[in-house]
Amino acid sequence: MFFSKLYEVEDISYVLRHKFGRFSHSGLVFQPEDYKFIVDLSFEINNHVLWGFFIKTHDFYSLAEAKERDPIRRHMRRHALLKPSFMREWMRRNWAAATQAYQERNKPYARLDRKQLRRERRRQFEVRSENLKFIHDDAFSLESIRGFEMFSHFAFLMLMEPENVEAEFGCGNKLHELLQNCFEILSPRIPTLDRLAISSDLTVEMVLYAASIETMRVQGNLNSVEYRLLQALRVGIYRGYDSISEEENNRLKSEVDRQLFPDLGSAERFLREYIEPQLAQSGYMTADIWLLQRDEAFSHLRPTLSIEWLARFPELAILPLDSLFEIAAQYGNRYELNEIIILRCEELMSKWPILTGDEEIEQRRTFWLVRAFYFLTDIHEEYWSWLRIDKNTVFILYELSGRINRSDRQYWPMLTSNKIEAILEAFIDHWPKVVLPNHYGTGSPKEEKAYRFLSEVIWSINSDDSSHALPVLNRLLKNSRISDFHMDLQSIYATQLRRRALRDFTPPLPQEILKLLDGNEVVTVEGLRKLVLYELQQYQQDIHGGEFNSAARYYEKGERLDEVSSTEIIAERIKLRLEPQNITVTPEHQLKDRNRSDFTVTKMMGGQRRLLVTEVKGQWHRELYTAASTQLYERYSIHPDAEQQGIFLVIWFGANEDVAGRKKHRIESAEMLKSDIEKKLPTELLGLIDVFVLDVSRP
Repeated sequence: MFFSKLYEVEDISYVLRHKFGRFSHSGLVFQPEDYKFIVDLSFEINNHVLWGFFIKTHDFYSLAEAKERDPIRRHMRRHALLKPSFMREWMRRNWAAATQAYQERNKPYARLDRKQLRRERRRQFEVRSENLKFIHDDAFSLESIRGFEMFSHFAFLMLMEPENVEAEFGCGNKLHELLQNCFEILSPRIPTLDRLAISSDLTVEMVLYAASIETMRVQGNLNSVEYRLLQALRVGIYRGYDSISEEENNRLKSEVDRQLFPDLGSAERFLREYIEPQLAQSGYMTADIWLLQRDEAFSHLRPTLSIEWLARFPELAILPLDSLFEIAAQYGNRYELNEIIILRCEELMSKWPILTGDEEIEQRRTFWLVRAFYFLTDIHEEYWSWLRIDKNTVFILYELSGRINRSDRQYWPMLTSNKIEAILEAFIDHWPKVVLPNHYGTGSPKEEKAYRFLSEVIWSINSDDSSHALPVLNRLLKNSRISDFHMDLQSIYATQLRRRALRDFTPPLPQEILKLLDGNEVVTVEGLRKLVLYELQQYQQDIHGGEFNSAARYYEKGERLDEVSSTEIIAERIKLRLEPQNITVTPEHQLKDRNRSDFTVTKMMGGQRRLLVTEVKGQWHRELYTAASTQLYERYSIHPDAEQQGIFLVIWFGANEDVAGRKKHRIESAEMLKSDIEKKLPTELLGLIDVFVLDVSRP
């Protein structure tokens, strides 16, 4: 929406007047919900100028009971309490409106000519003179209504418009002196910290701030200020005022903290006394969680209090709940947080197994189910089934994992490949392909947002481990419903294959590269694999064309040998060929978890062992077509020294023998068997596992 790009009052006014004014198309005339949308948008993107333009000030001419009925005003006041820059805008606009109303009440009619204008100015001068006389009168008292109102206005000008102080109050010396000595008068107006948490008087807090600033300027400390007033001052220290520099505000804050927080325990007591009464009120929207979130004085409490409060206060409204959860996700114990997620989901689903029609309950339910989807390792089918029913869930996921917002929650778990697959499966039919323009933002149509998210989220698969990503990619590439994404998925697939191949790869040292170039010496596991394949090919040639009838060794008394005996013959041959190159061949090599490889080929490279795992199967073995993935890859080649590479060696005794336990198999040669096995090999193993069929069949 183009409003989000407007940061100048003149630009906003121009757009409203010329694009949405009374002479524009009827469909562009603002409705109440449009105002709320823009207010929420400007709050979300921290555009306090745009937000302030839509502040609905008090109607000073209405009955008192009608003033607080405007829901937009109440909504914006909650916003103001959450962000200092918005509070400044709130106060500026309301004070301006109040001042204008005051002036209007003193205008009996509009001034139309110079004579009347001079008369009005003279009248205003007389009123100002009367006010100054009232201030300097011996009977002037801050305890009177008029006295405190004028004193409050002086404090406002001092903090927000110091250039107007002299015009309205002269030098203001008396008021400056009163500021330093008004704490006793303010004290009855300031509630205790636990009451201040749920009710406050911004005018009194502003006067307290002004008095504290004045005291700091003159005395350099706040030693004379009552502890309870310091607590109230600390609560409003971030409100911010135009004429007070950040440096001066920080000095004030440091002095308050010195007085209030002599140790870590006092900071915790302050925060508990102020925040917990807010959290205890069910549905309280404006809990000041931001103190825990952003104030360094309480940073040591983030890991513990965030988890504790999430557990203690299950009825939190969405805004404080979200803020508290973000702190816990960033700083808290992840195991404890996951336990809370599980508990809240179980409570909500068991207590309300069907839709309630209660917006607050459903918001809370969605909140926790979404976090279960992200934070729990496995997808909980009941929770995910509930979320996927509503096609608009995709927009919640967009806010959390879309390209624009992804960096805001780097401490959240990344979406794993299987979760991305679940998202695509759930929503691709609800949000089909649309043409995506190059420009986009919060004002983009829903269809564009949804489809853009689905097209972008697949790239998160690149961040997952290849062992998890590749099976998911295989399934997605076979899924015709998401064929529009297949080109991107193929690119991701190629990247994951390359990453998996290099995951445990350690580049050879320069001297080893020289050995490779000069003497063709093996310096990587891949090189070791190629060397063993070469030796097997040489062995095959000897079996077929050699003068020693090598194939006869695989038969005894007219019967073929079993796998174990055949493997010993092959391993012996490989050992004799490779030992001169300082390569060790070990039959029945014991690996992790009592797994045994038929034989391994090992070489020390750069002080580190490199291991090639070999699994041998006779053609008759019932697991012939699955052993390459279930045994060789999943059990053996995961050894860190093996870099997930290996050789699957099959011994072919001829077409008359069973194949994979079947007598009728239609396999006529070793080449046909090799091709058949490779077709059934999972694609994620291509390039890592070589299939070699050694033909020892009789002529």
